[in-house]
Amino acid sequence: MKWLKRVLLSLAVLLPLGFFGVPLLLGTSWAREKVRGALARGTGREVSIGDISFSWFRGLRLRDVVVRQRAGDYAGEGPLFSLGDLDLKVGLGDVLRRRINVERFSVREPVIVIVRDRAGRFNFDDLLEKPAAKAGGGAPGGGGGEGPHGEGEGEPGGGGGTPIRVNFSLTGGRIVYLDRKLGTRVEARGIDARASFADGRLRLELDCALNGGNVRLDLETRLAEKPASFTVRELRIEGAEFTSDLAPLGLFLPLLGEKPQKVSGKLAFVLRDVKGLGFEPDLLKRTISGRGHRSLEGGGIASGPVSQLFSAFRAIGAADLEPLRGAGGGEELSVKLVEGDFEIRDGKIRTDDLSVKGSGLDLSLSGWTRLDGKLRYEMIAGNLEELLRRNRTLGKYLGESGGLPLKLRGTLDDPEIRVDVEGALKGAAEGAIREGLGGLLPGGKDEGREKKEKKEKKGDGKRRKRDGGE
Repeated sequence: MKWLKRVLLSLAVLLPLGFFGVPLLLGTSWAREKVRGALARGTGREVSIGDISFSWFRGLRLRDVVVRQRAGDYAGEGPLFSLGDLDLKVGLGDVLRRRINVERFSVREPVIVIVRDRAGRFNFDDLLEKPAAKAGGGAPGGGGGEGPHGEGEGEPGGGGGTPIRVNFSLTGGRIVYLDRKLGTRVEARGIDARASFADGRLRLELDCALNGGNVRLDLETRLAEKPASFTVRELRIEGAEFTSDLAPLGLFLPLLGEKPQKVSGKLAFVLRDVKGLGFEPDLLKRTISGRGHRSLEGGGIASGPVSQLFSAFRAIGAADLEPLRGAGGGEELSVKLVEGDFEIRDGKIRTDDLSVKGSGLDLSLSGWTRLDGKLRYEMIAGNLEELLRRNRTLGKYLGESGGLPLKLRGTLDDPEIRVDVEGALKGAAEGAIREGLGGLLPGGKDEGREKKEKKEKKGDGKRRKRDGGE
């Protein structure tokens, strides 16, 4: 039994040393330097850490962590990442019962600065390349094509896995995205987020200020399911000022069209009750549904479809439309207001009431953008008084307040606006035929008069018959 006494004696010495020694050790400058050095080697950047403290009862706390940009073009934009305070507490009793319960995970004043240079490289590209090199060149999409639901994932809290609970909060965050290639700057300030994860269910709520406007996000996803289901209860952007090349907006503002394109103005955008399955593009296109509203006010749109639009109108005599000149020398649609509701279903973003006002044009669009980028819209161009005055034939049959039919076809990468000549000139052609052939055709100009004369003759006959009988 001597060995048992030795084990018990060792535990009696080591346990108090560990219980009291680990917190003391992590609070030393030696431990802080070890952590700082490991981060510096892992990121290839200069790193500083203000303080590290640990208690078995209060948890782990880090303060004033800064990972700076690499020397060069990015240095003036701020740190790659910084953190004012991180506070982490795990339930020790849960760990002993083979459960993970993160009672408190709070992050205060984090800052992330993302920069894309003129060559298209991001300031964190090197951090992504290092893990890829260590991965042994595995084929993308391996593991049976399950995407994010590979082995050991997607079943937290069930299926025999370790139950996980996490309560997370973030306050005072800031994210800056600077794209020097496209001239884009997006900055989110005052980011406050609350998240909870339990039994495979993640719930996230987020609020922040974005480019002078406000953002609200409320979503839920069930990662325990395969494929994972998700619901975006609300994504709201109100009054955010943009001057940027934002290709994703082409799905919701189809006149943006081919990439790159430029949009500027004050954006309001609402997504409600968006639901879907999985995070793989094909599955997402098949299952996603939802509805929303979008508006863009007081800016401009420069793109291939806009140039095509002005060219189409000039071809039929509208020389005095008012395009702005974009920074790249192309034409830009001056936007007074773009507004309309939309619905996401059957893999398409559909609208019946998208209205575009600007540059002397009023456009009404109905149709859809498929999630793979294909476009199909019918458009009516109104407010064409000057055009109708110049083109008398067109004006006569469209009317002074009439609209010119247009079609938007193709894809976001290769859109095409066509003047619907058949629709626009159908009335003019029919009218010209009627005037030339008179009453020889059904519905000709004399048809009404002939019917009237027949009716009058029939009435006269009845009167004569009645008079004769009397």
